[in-house]
Amino acid sequence: MPSTAIIDTMIVSDDVYFTEHLTTFLRQSAAFNFRVQVATDSGDHSLHAYRLLFSRPPLILLAADLTRPESLALLSGLSQSFPGAVIVTVGEVGDLGLLLKYIRTGVRGFIPGSFSVAEFNHALIKIIEGEAFISTAVTGKIFDYLHHNVELSGKLTHRQQQIVEGIVEGLSYKLIAYKHNISIDTVREHIKNIYKMFRINSKAELIALLKFHYL
Repeated sequence: MPSTAIIDTMIVSDDVYFTEHLTTFLRQSAAFNFRVQVATDSGDHSLHAYRLLFSRPPLILLAADLTRPESLALLSGLSQSFPGAVIVTVGEVGDLGLLLKYIRTGVRGFIPGSFSVAEFNHALIKIIEGEAFISTAVTGKIFDYLHHNVELSGKLTHRQQQIVEGIVEGLSYKLIAYKHNISIDTVREHIKNIYKMFRINSKAELIALLKFHYL
């Protein structure tokens, strides 16, 4: 992409201090000509109004608490409202299970809030030039996450994996049974065997175990 290219950019954040500083930083860029819009309201109606400001898919910089599940709904809304947009999050990533869901919604880059100006600029240039960006620290955690999930898969049957996933998602035994077309008694029997395998006695212990070792 030529350095003189105009890049339509939308900053999504309710943090006025952050948006002011990021807007100033982008407008001072020597590499690209950022045309910036700031969205402080991320409701569905507002996103539709912002979409009318762009003639082509924009670069979207979202500053949000990525440790909160609500951020997933916001990213899904951005992805649906701006098809083809390059979505980048700015902030610290907590739950890697959520991070993988963010990737599925179409996020192209995760820039830590702790990055220096030079590091931020380097990451942003990579993303604009077509690359995906995840910090090396988070990349290492992803590999650990996937490695441990392979270990988990080796211990559980396919049905047990489905039931464990349902529990982590917060589904009741009844909903898990309905989702997989099995009886509640079958779900309970699988849960009993899973508890025995991991030497635990409750759903809370199972979730804590999975988050500690596998998430």
